[in-house]
Amino acid sequence: MRSHDDNVGVYEEAGAPIASRTTPRQRTPPTCPRRRRSSTLSTYDISKQDDTVPRTFHTHFPPDHSPSIVYPISSQGSCNAVVTPLVLFIDNEWVDAESGKTFETVSPIDGKVITRVAEGDKYLVSQDRPGKHSDFEIGRGSKIGVEIRARIRTDNDIGIGIQSGTRINIGLKTGTWIGIEGVTETDMERRTEVGIENRADIDTVTDREADIEKAVAAARRAFHRKSEWRQLTASARGRLLHRFADLIERDAEYLSTLETTDNGMLYAMSRLMMQGIAGTVRYAAGLADKVHGDTIPSDFEGFTYTLRQPVGVCGLILPWNGPMSMFVSKVATALAAGCTMVVKPAEQTPLTALALAALLAEAGVPRGVVNVVNGYGPTAGAALTHHPHVAKVSFTGSLEVGKIIQQAAGASNLKRVTLELGGKSPLVICDDADLNVAVPYAAEGVFAHQGQVCVAASRLFVQSKIYDEFVKRAVEYAKNRKVGNPFTEGNQNGPQVDEEMMNKVLGYIEKGKAEGAKLLTGGQRIGTTGYYLEPTVFADVTDNMTIAKEEIFGPVQSILKFETLDEVIDRANDTNYGLAAGIFTTNVQTALQFSNLVEAGIVWVNNYFTFEPRIPFGGFKDSGLGRENGLEGIQQYLETKTVNIAVPKLT
Repeated sequence: MRSHDDNVGVYEEAGAPIASRTTPRQRTPPTCPRRRRSSTLSTYDISKQDDTVPRTFHTHFPPDHSPSIVYPISSQGSCNAVVTPLVLFIDNEWVDAESGKTFETVSPIDGKVITRVAEGDKYLVSQDRPGKHSDFEIGRGSKIGVEIRARIRTDNDIGIGIQSGTRINIGLKTGTWIGIEGVTETDMERRTEVGIENRADIDTVTDREADIEKAVAAARRAFHRKSEWRQLTASARGRLLHRFADLIERDAEYLSTLETTDNGMLYAMSRLMMQGIAGTVRYAAGLADKVHGDTIPSDFEGFTYTLRQPVGVCGLILPWNGPMSMFVSKVATALAAGCTMVVKPAEQTPLTALALAALLAEAGVPRGVVNVVNGYGPTAGAALTHHPHVAKVSFTGSLEVGKIIQQAAGASNLKRVTLELGGKSPLVICDDADLNVAVPYAAEGVFAHQGQVCVAASRLFVQSKIYDEFVKRAVEYAKNRKVGNPFTEGNQNGPQVDEEMMNKVLGYIEKGKAEGAKLLTGGQRIGTTGYYLEPTVFADVTDNMTIAKEEIFGPVQSILKFETLDEVIDRANDTNYGLAAGIFTTNVQTALQFSNLVEAGIVWVNNYFTFEPRIPFGGFKDSGLGRENGLEGIQQYLETKTVNIAVPKLT
């Protein structure tokens, strides 16, 4: 087993170290010939909103000798300094992206660049005559921003001329814009020739992601029946996962800091989540040796039983709103089932996936079992979902992308697919509810983590008798909510994840006002540094308004009025989503009727946001397919095989 650096780094507040571990373990040089690199990150100064308590934490990533914990940032430099980019994790090695491309990861706390990260990008392999090509690149002009490279032979004197605004097609979808790599758009517009000569000589090409290809190949090798991973017993997989949980607990402070820096989650929240994350891993560890089949009575002379076997190589695509928890939930469950995997983090929040992959290697996960390829959905993500050797995809994210993934699964090899695609969750407050309990729960249900939660209580139905009083209290609660730097103790909201999401939420607020909803508090950006929004409350919202129909993913509380339980059940179900729902009432019959009839994958009664690793989680309708967590979660990574053995009767 490889050895790994045990440094956690030094976290400082006002210059005084409060936690460190600086004694490295004995190091063994790696034997894999893949290229490795050492990356020293630039300074990143995390300050309170009032700039009174600077926070920095120092170290390096990764060390030259072997995979290690990904360390963020910093001692004495500029946030915008040019740094060596973080790299990909493939076959237990830190490797460069084939394209050489990188992208920035930005902290939502102040909008400054943390570092650059290697980007898995397009790489085309000719099916005809390799080695005689020049590259042309299609711009990101399609609806989903897909970037494609077309390789065209130049030995037959193919001429390409592009007139300003011309759209041409090279055996691709009509309307594709071809741009010459290395030539500016202005230069293209100066060209006067139009058309492609000798188009029959254009090579056919395969659209394959080089980095994904390498990662899938590593995962396939690790899944071979004779591999080290496949030879492990189920109990051994469980012990490995327990070691992973130990390492998470060891480095909880570091991981929490990294999550908050890259994602904007309240530091207090990320610290609390670390306990749940370690518990999720331990739950999965306990499942590893609980996977078993059944014996089945048969009418013929024989013996019939079933086996539950791992599905194979899995593509795990993570969201940006809970990067660590989603990594752990998907990866630990897949490992317990015996699968291998390629993880594609969200481009907004790539850092913690790399850190956790390093801890898995330190825990002893064999080569190739867990691989991490950073990149964008239309490139790395699309290549993963279309790859013929990926047996399953698990995705958490938007409905639009989920539909694309399901189409890709059908177009390639009929991949098994688990999708969690968000919601527009109803929370019902009945007139017999205790408002001292219901008001805070309702507020946390939509304001927690800046509203960037798939199960956010974004449709709040309040019964008419208590409507005015509830609205009054809800507004007061929102006004008193503290917003600011997520590292500052006492703050209850941090920033939105990036400027794009902040502007999207502001756009929904403007739509709410324009369509007649009553804005009672909030609705504005706070400051100009970072991406902070005021907690916002709308009253007099109706079902046909945009803010009542579409997922906002921000701190916007929309309060609707209802009269009867029968009415509110119909209205709650009148949506294409069906992820979560909740109700506050002291009437058991009301609670049971609502729970039975509402179309949602999880229903909370007199509480909200209660999660445990043993609780299945997933949605009805457009909120997704399949379930994560619990016994149902591991079944998504297994195939059922029936074995039928003829056993003649004794004579």
